[in-house]
Amino acid sequence: MKPNDEKVIRVNFVFFKTAKSFMDVMRHRNGNPRMYTSYAFDSVWAAALLFQKSLAYPKYRPENVTFNDIITRNYYASFLSETQFDGLTVRL
Repeated sequence: MKPNDEKVIRVNFVFFKTAKSFMDVMRHRNGNPRMYTSYAFDSVWAAALLFQKSLAYPKYRPENVTFNDIITRNYYASFLSETQFDGLTVRL
């Protein structure tokens, strides 16, 4: 590739409505997904739901906080404790 040539990168985004649909795709692509795949799925969903909840509290939106602040950590812990969804590992 020459320095001035453009490189085209194709990125496939797949959106999943359920944990089962995620695992079905992972099994199709990779055969047997690694053990930590389900934990990664649950972690991303928990973080997304946490940040969505924080949007209702402008003072605690991610762009307005420092994460070493104990008050922010307490609010985020509270947001997470109120979060419920059907994960791959457990119902959260």
